[in-house]
Amino acid sequence: MIASIFVTCDEMSPKGKKPSSLWYTCEKCECILGHKDLDVHLKYCPQTAENLSNDYGFILNKTLYSTLEETAPDDGISHLTNDIIFLSQSALQLCQLVIGDKAIVKTNNYCEVKTVWPTSRGSITSVYCTKLGLTESWGLKLGPIVVSRFESAALPASTVSIEITKQTDVPKSPENFLIETKYKFCDKFVSVGTRLSVCFYGRRIKFIVTKVESALDEIKEAEERITDDLKSLKLKDDNGTKFYRVCDTTNFVLVQPKQTAVESEDSASKLGGFGGYKSIVEELKEAISYSLKAGGGNKGIKISSGVLLYGLNGTGKSHLAQTLIKELGVNSVKIQSGDVFSKFYGETESTLQSLFKNAITLSPCIILLDDVDTLCAKRKSSNQEGRVVATILNLIDSLQNENVFVIATSSQPHLLEPALRRPGRLDREIELPVPSASDRRDILQCLLARAGCDLDAAAVADAAHGFVAADLCALLSHAQVHAMRDNGRARLSVTDLQWALTQVQPSAMREVYVHVPDVRWSDIGGQEELKLKLKQAVEWPIRHPEAFTRLGINPPKGVLMYGPPGCSKTMIAKALATESKLNFISIKGSELFSKWVGESEQAVRATFKRARSVAPSVVFFDEIDALAGERGEGGSGGARVQERVLAQLLTELDGVEPLGNVAVIAATNRPDRIDKALLRPGRLDRLVYVPLPDLQTRKQILELQFRKTPISEDVNVDELSSLTDGYSGAEVVAVCQEAALSALEEDTSAAQVSWSHFQRALTLITPRTSKTLLELYERYRSH
Repeated sequence: MIASIFVTCDEMSPKGKKPSSLWYTCEKCECILGHKDLDVHLKYCPQTAENLSNDYGFILNKTLYSTLEETAPDDGISHLTNDIIFLSQSALQLCQLVIGDKAIVKTNNYCEVKTVWPTSRGSITSVYCTKLGLTESWGLKLGPIVVSRFESAALPASTVSIEITKQTDVPKSPENFLIETKYKFCDKFVSVGTRLSVCFYGRRIKFIVTKVESALDEIKEAEERITDDLKSLKLKDDNGTKFYRVCDTTNFVLVQPKQTAVESEDSASKLGGFGGYKSIVEELKEAISYSLKAGGGNKGIKISSGVLLYGLNGTGKSHLAQTLIKELGVNSVKIQSGDVFSKFYGETESTLQSLFKNAITLSPCIILLDDVDTLCAKRKSSNQEGRVVATILNLIDSLQNENVFVIATSSQPHLLEPALRRPGRLDREIELPVPSASDRRDILQCLLARAGCDLDAAAVADAAHGFVAADLCALLSHAQVHAMRDNGRARLSVTDLQWALTQVQPSAMREVYVHVPDVRWSDIGGQEELKLKLKQAVEWPIRHPEAFTRLGINPPKGVLMYGPPGCSKTMIAKALATESKLNFISIKGSELFSKWVGESEQAVRATFKRARSVAPSVVFFDEIDALAGERGEGGSGGARVQERVLAQLLTELDGVEPLGNVAVIAATNRPDRIDKALLRPGRLDRLVYVPLPDLQTRKQILELQFRKTPISEDVNVDELSSLTDGYSGAEVVAVCQEAALSALEEDTSAAQVSWSHFQRALTLITPRTSKTLLELYERYRSH
């Protein structure tokens, strides 16, 4: 309870009105807080420095406990704002601070000395710091913060040893870097562990203070000669951290970087180590090494100094480049479009020139052009993008005689300016494909090892068809959540990974992801021959590849299912998707047509390109007769579009680029309308007739329905199967549905369906497949 509350700091309101109370003091715990936080304070009273809360800010023992937030620079003191924290004027007074005083700020068990300055922003307990200030003092984090007066007598530093956090950030000329650092942080208070950064030649370099020495520390008898006044002062703050002041005579020393527990955030990779792609890694490493090797090769022959690394999003292009840069131990300059583009005329080009000039200064150096397709897209007009493209081309040309290598990454290489890909620029192109099964195993083991898990996840990796590295990261994330949800387990198990496989889809499949109902082969009555042929075309090549190789046969590329409507052709495709556990892409013929010239063919190409990227996969064309009708002479514009789409489809099925582990399944009610070229061997080479269900198949369909629909004892399944002669599978199911509805019409509380209900349903649902259509199928089958 708050025993009594009284004003500790009043501020006069204008025109002599009665003072308004901003602060209140709890008599019980002597905590000073804003009046709006009284209700929250009651939950924590008595408030101490140990039972801190993020719900509100308060002052206790002249120390402010609050939350650090980001703010824009103050124009009036723009030259100082990076080393300043902003507090309200009244908070400064209660903490016994004045403008320009030094204060100890602590966040996340890290402390640093900052200058305080008043602000009118936010609430009376708010604490602010600029974005650049947080960048320079990268040890400070947004969130809970403690601010108290700095009362230590800091000794002057004679030597400050610093360690750069990233090996690749070590400048070629460390002397200039150390001079810039000393100038930047003169009069700054530092201690062992202080984390700072400085912008050097356009690149932010982060470092940690590892050792600080003072001339006074080296004198053994210094303590005896220091005046009594100095002895009475504290040399350390309350947290035990000893601070030193950087002065004009301080000497900065760069120590050799080594692996420490504290790592730069930028060096942390979201893929958690690099696995797989061994041949590509070696090829790229070889290209970089030969190009940067001094005096390598014939003087009259220029070795390629540029590589375009392309592939799907999430395959690890940028991560591979950064890993190689770190392994080779060379300097690097990373260029991203978001950091370069400016709305001001000429500033983008100037920034690019500065970055390339910096790379030449740091040579041997690697320039990483990340997502180069956004930075150097095809030129369409004389706009800003065109000027940027021209600048990049000129800058790359200027590197011909420099010891600089360029790595460009792109997920859409077809959007790049063609001039960028000519010899002498990015003349070497390396694709980072969707990882194979062995690559997935390597990547997953690498990720699991970093997470401290020793699991044999080979089966999971083999089942993760089409997964790229980023998808495998997402897989581990989902598995970890599942493990924590299961009684709070911290360690992963194979069961968690198998569960996550059902939740994560490959990135390339998300645009065309089809929710496949849980349909099994056992849910489909009859059609044994069709099931076998589909297994031969899809499952056997995946599960028994050695048998196909041993006998020297190629697996079937495609299967065409034809037959009357309602005979489970589409349902069989759904069962195939469920049972095979392959990536399933469902396409309706009409979905590919577009009114724009060329877009329909592009849609076909994109479909097969995506299927190849996530192979092994199944592409299912429903109602393919709408897409691949027989070609004829002349015709309307729509017919010509259909012919172009058909030509593209034929090319994809049996063209120069192989299908690989992509199976094509098609279904149609009118096989006579399909172009004969599509049905030759090597394309849709398996033709399977799906007839009306026979007596035994109809009986199986009825028994499957009766698992869900309770029937009375008077229902004779054999007789009902005989009465549904000529019915399609869908019509047999419709009879059961109609009979159940008839039972509800008689009595809404009916628990069973009787024989009379089925008799009524048979009069309402009649066979709809004409004899003419059945004769057509028979003629087609006999040819």
